[in-house]
Amino acid sequence: MFDFKLQLGCLILVVYIIMAYIKGSFDKKVSCNKIFDFILAVVPWAIVMDGVTAWTVNHMDIVPKSWNLVFHCLFFVCMNGVSVLIFMYMISQTIGIHNKKRLFFILLPGIVSFIIILMSISDLYYIEGKTTWYSMGVP
Repeated sequence: MFDFKLQLGCLILVVYIIMAYIKGSFDKKVSCNKIFDFILAVVPWAIVMDGVTAWTVNHMDIVPKSWNLVFHCLFFVCMNGVSVLIFMYMISQTIGIHNKKRLFFILLPGIVSFIIILMSISDLYYIEGKTTWYSMGVP
């Protein structure tokens, strides 16, 4: 429990925000947006994967290194996905996404960062703290 109590608190907060958003959309006070809906679907998974990676890092004696890398990769992809989706949401709300060419250029930095994550995940390293291990991500 100690390994992922912060993630549980974040997950409770995100679930509350999602419930408020759903209630607001039923009351027609909040207009729905597909990108924002997708953000609300990805964020809880990113938090769950953060908790999973916190647990796997602190149990490296029983968790195979390959699983640890897979879980970290999923976590990084989820967090990167949240960033890309928030960027897309901000663009759609400000200048709009009207054609496929513009969408490609909006997604290009996200695609490059996904590729970098996949290429560098094997360089993941850890440090030992006083009470727990920490994943330092990729350089």
